[in-house]
Amino acid sequence: MILMIFGFTLGCFSVGALVLYKSNQKVNPKTKRERWIKYLGYLLIVHLVIGSALMGPLYFMTLVAVVVIMGAYELFRVCLNKEFSIARLPTMITSLGLYFILAYGLLLFAQLSSSETIIFVYMVVAALDGFSQVTGDLMGSHPLAPRLSPKKTVEGAVGGFAAAIITAIILRSLAELSISEALIAGFLLSAAGFAGDLSASYFKRVHGVKDFGQILPGHGGVLDRFDSLLAAAPTFLLWGR
Repeated sequence: MILMIFGFTLGCFSVGALVLYKSNQKVNPKTKRERWIKYLGYLLIVHLVIGSALMGPLYFMTLVAVVVIMGAYELFRVCLNKEFSIARLPTMITSLGLYFILAYGLLLFAQLSSSETIIFVYMVVAALDGFSQVTGDLMGSHPLAPRLSPKKTVEGAVGGFAAAIITAIILRSLAELSISEALIAGFLLSAAGFAGDLSASYFKRVHGVKDFGQILPGHGGVLDRFDSLLAAAPTFLLWGR
């Protein structure tokens, strides 16, 4: 199992590096450097999560607890970024309420799931996030939701969904799924993860910030990196397979 998982991640990051190299041919040195820093950061984060899951659900549970606590801090910090406004109050209350519901779902997922299932779900979400980025950088030209997230493109979303579904099919044995179940899981996790990412982008635009924080070089804050998983993991748990 371990060889399969790390062989798969090595293959994915190798493809990602090639695509990133290709997409960097027409950008300035600063952008190129920022993209490679983000790539290396993602490489470390993905393997940190996988490693914690392989060591046992307790270790992953601890990591999730840290993510939830730091995420809550970032959310409150962004809410207090500007002077209080009554007009922003409904958005603040809704966002905070939704966050704590999803955070509880993520903690429940970490507690109830096996290491194999955790890795399956996380890898599908990671494929969605990673390949949405590289596909969008390489050939993105049609904005998907310019009012929510100007950098997201239709091409990036299609590439991310495709990569996530393919990942679900390849790694389906981890969650003991059939091919048809893996297709459903891949789509559900992709849809939930993408919705979580868009919701986080909307929240940041409402509050006038680019990122939730600066703790992760090239990525921003903890929520910037884990917003998709925050929505996808509870969705998989609700699916009940």
